Amino acid sequence: IGIGAGVNGSDDSVGLGMSVTVGILKGSTLATLGAGATVNGDAGANAGANAAQAILLRAADETNAIGVAGGLALNFGGGSTFGGAASSFEVDNNVRAVAAGGNTLRAKGDITLDAAVAADVSSLAIGIAGTLATGSSSGSSGGGSGGSGGSGDSGGNFLFSGSGSVAVNLVDNQARAAIGAGSTVAA
Repeated sequence: IGIGAGVNGSDDSVGLGMSVTVGILKGSTLATLGAGATVNGDAGANAGANAAQAILLRAADETNAIGVAGGLALNFGGGSTFGGAASSFEVDNNVRAVAAGGNTLRAKGDITLDAAVAADVSSLAIGIAGTLATGSSSGSSGGGSGGSGGSGDSGGNFLFSGSGSVAVNLVDNQARAAIGAGSTVAA
């Protein structure tokens, strides 16, 4: 969460309020059977195994992130204001469930290699800017030119308020489940 605020109260001044949140989330989740690994390799010895016997190799990753950025700029003296907010996340995860190769995998039930990746990323950016000028002009208060109660002043001051916000999320997740070459799989 990022919050920025700026308040200014003098003439011909600038109020500035900005905020930025940035999150970089990178990771690897690996479930691996090394090259040449054997699970229940002897078919004869495995013949009496329970029918529900299974092999499961699973890798999973879940990324959850929330970013909030707010910028507020106020000027009570007749100057200009600029407010802004930015929020950004980069998510990059590599998830693998791999039997490297040359493996022997035997089971009476299922043989499953599973790789799963999920991301839930939310960003909110709000920028607010405001100028309050209660300027008065010189002259008579009754009629003709001048008067009171107008905004700005007769001196020709230029008042400006500007605000902007941006939220950007980049997600590049990869999931792979594989049994390498030269493996024997019997289920």
